Amino acid sequence: MQCLICRVESHTCALPLEHVVEVMRPLPLERFDDAPPFVLGVSIIRGRPVVVVDAGELLMNRKIDLTRTGTRLVSLLVGSQPAALAGTEIVGTSEIDRADFTPLPGLLSAGSPVVRMLGNLDGALLEVLESARIIERAVERAVLPARSGAS
Repeated sequence: MQCLICRVESHTCALPLEHVVEVMRPLPLERFDDAPPFVLGVSIIRGRPVVVVDAGELLMNRKIDLTRTGTRLVSLLVGSQPAALAGTEIVGTSEIDRADFTPLPGLLSAGSPVVRMLGNLDGALLEVLESARIIERAVERAVLPARSGAS
């Protein structure tokens, strides 16, 4: 499986390349009241409103500093549903063999609903993220409630 390898603070993550549209610098956001903590808001990407998800909040339950040097936005598309993952630092691409990875153990699955598998990449724990779950969580939990204003 070809993957985009990125870091979210100390976490090394893989996103299937088949769902990655592009990597870009963070864009202006329109924030929304009552959105779940992991939803930063909505950005216009290629003329289309796209829900932007905070990778740190989604993976570690803490906000990522989007002004940090190297922080990127990863635009994802699963089927016709877009989303963007904010707060990642791009490492590169890599081909990973699914046979070398193990499904997320049951004890960890409740705390990390978007991590699909765990493995080893160059001696470090690699978390393979499930793009469809990132988008599903973003869309189902952020049916764009009342606005709080742009930031």
